[in-house]
Amino acid sequence: MINKLALFSLLLLLSTCFAQKTSYDDLYRRGSDAVASGDAIRARDAFCEIIKSDPEYKDAKEQCDQYTVAAQRTLNRYKINFADGMAYMQRGDYDSAEIKFRAVKAGEYADIAKQKLAELQPLKRDKLTADLAARESVREDVKRKQLLYDRGYTALNSGEIVAARDAYCELARVDARYNDAEGLCATFTTRSNRLFDRMNQDYEEGLAFMQGGDYSSAEIKFREVTAGDHVNDAHQHLVEIIKLKLANKTGQSAAAAIRGAHSKWLAKTLENASTIKPGMARNQLLALFVEQGGYSASSRTHRTYIYKSCPYIAVDVEFTPVLDSENKATESPRDKIAKISRPYLAYPIYD
Repeated sequence: MINKLALFSLLLLLSTCFAQKTSYDDLYRRGSDAVASGDAIRARDAFCEIIKSDPEYKDAKEQCDQYTVAAQRTLNRYKINFADGMAYMQRGDYDSAEIKFRAVKAGEYADIAKQKLAELQPLKRDKLTADLAARESVREDVKRKQLLYDRGYTALNSGEIVAARDAYCELARVDARYNDAEGLCATFTTRSNRLFDRMNQDYEEGLAFMQGGDYSSAEIKFREVTAGDHVNDAHQHLVEIIKLKLANKTGQSAAAAIRGAHSKWLAKTLENASTIKPGMARNQLLALFVEQGGYSASSRTHRTYIYKSCPYIAVDVEFTPVLDSENKATESPRDKIAKISRPYLAYPIYD
C-alpha cells in the first residue's frame, strides 16, 4: 500500500514538472516570436513571466533583463508619439496627429490615443470641407482676376482706353501685384486723362464751330467726344446739328430750328420744375431748386427758390414745419410743402 502511494506521488510530481516545462516552453516560444516581430513589450512580458517561477530556465533571466530595457524605450517612444500627436492636433495638422496616435500601441496612453483617433475623424471631415471651400474660393478669386485682366486687354486691343483703365484699376484694388495691375492702372489712368483733355478741347472747338455756323466742322468735333464730362452734351449738340441740317434742307431757317429746339427745351424744363407737389419734403424740392439769394422776407415757412438748370424760373413755396427740432426757426429737410406756386419767369437775385 505504501509503495503504491509513493508511486502515485512520484507520478504526480513528474506530471507537474512536465506541465511546468511545457508552460515555460510556450512562454519562451512566445517571447522568441515577439523578439522576431520586434515587439519588445511582449518579449519582456513572456521572459519575465518565466523567471517568476524558474529563474534558471534557459536564458530567460538574461532575456527578461534585456527586453525590460528595450520595452521601456518603446514605452517612452509611445509617450513621445502621444505628446506629438496632441501637439499636431492642437495645430490642426490632423493627418500627422493620426499617424502619431496610431503609433501608440501600448502603455498608459494607448487607450487615450484610441479616443483621440475617434475624435480626429469628424475634425478631419470638417477640415476637408473647409479646405475644399477655401480652394474653391481661391479658384474663383483667380478666375475673377483673370477675367478683369482679359477685359482690360480686350478693351486695349479695341482702342477703348477708358474701359481698359477701369478694368485694370478694379484689378489693382483686388490684387495690385497680379500681372502688374497697379502699374497698368497708373499707365492707363494717365492715358485716360490725356484722352479726356483732348476730348474737352474737341468739345470746346465744336461749340465754337457751332456758334460760328460751321455745323459740319462742329459735327466732326462732337463725334470725337466719346468719353468724359461732356459726352452727353456733345451727343445733344449732334442731335441739334442734324435737326439744323434737316431744317436747312427743307427751307426752314437755322434760327427757326434753334428757336424750336429751345422751345422744346423750355417746355421740358417747365415740366420737370412742375414735378414738385404739395406734400413732398423740402429735400425733394432741393434736388431741383436752390434758394434765391438777396434780401427777402423769407422764413422757415416761406421762401422763393430758383431752378438749378435755369435761374430765370422761380417758384414760391410755403412749408409746414416738422416738429423734430428745438429751434423752430431752423429749417429741416423733412419740412413738408404746404403750397407751391406755378413756375414763373423772373430775374434771379444773387447774394
